[in-house]
Amino acid sequence: MAMIANQMNQQLSNDANITTVQDLINRKQTKSIVDYSELSFSMTIDKAITVPFQNVITTTYAKELNELAVEVTMTDKEYYKYRYRPKLLAYDLYNYTELFYIIDFINGIYNIKDFNKKVLKLIPKKALFDFLSEVRQADINNIESFNNKFVE
Repeated sequence: MAMIANQMNQQLSNDANITTVQDLINRKQTKSIVDYSELSFSMTIDKAITVPFQNVITTTYAKELNELAVEVTMTDKEYYKYRYRPKLLAYDLYNYTELFYIIDFINGIYNIKDFNKKVLKLIPKKALFDFLSEVRQADINNIESFNNKFVE
């Protein structure tokens, strides 16, 4: 884990103007920022089931997401710890298992059985949270407006 964090931190510039992850936690926005369904267009069925069908992070912002990623080579210990466990890697990197879908997406992984690479593209924690915050601020009204059209 230390090797992954060191490689990611080396490639991330320090910008004092960008909101820190701790600031996001203090403002209690992190659930909204990391929640997959919060940033997805969805439909509600029978007032009980909400089905997200298009996540803006992996569709609208795919190019920007990939540009934030840095290539990281895991140690043997890290490889065996995270092989077939993208949620564990997401938790250890970002403190949220829910962000595994971003790791899978930027690495072209669509099945947990394919999560067995020693070299992965990952996004530094601060850069990812800043990006998610910006996307949420830009798109939340549009997403909520669309999603509310389908609530019975």
